[in-house]
Amino acid sequence: MSSNKDTEKPKASLWLILLGVLIAVLPIAIAIIITPPGGNPLSECGTCEGAGGGAVIWYTLFTIPLGLFVVASGFGSNTAKRIGLALLKRTILYYVVIVIRDALKKRGQ
Repeated sequence: MSSNKDTEKPKASLWLILLGVLIAVLPIAIAIIITPPGGNPLSECGTCEGAGGGAVIWYTLFTIPLGLFVVASGFGSNTAKRIGLALLKRTILYYVVIVIRDALKKRGQ
């Protein structure tokens, strides 16, 4: 019988896991860093007294899912890598890279 389950033991990549966590919390860290002393890092008001970098926190809507995906890839799951590759192949960027690669191959011949 054949099974579609991963037979390899997953190998965790510490640097990839840490990179995913960094990506996920980066907007929060930026908001804290760019807030003036005594300001509120959660405040979105740019001209108010005590204004902070709270508007940057909205980027967590993008960075948390991206960071979670990088962390999942860091745990070495072959399934996560296959899903990531399938998602990548559905983006326009993938096709742009393929066209450029093929053009460079043609040029080199």
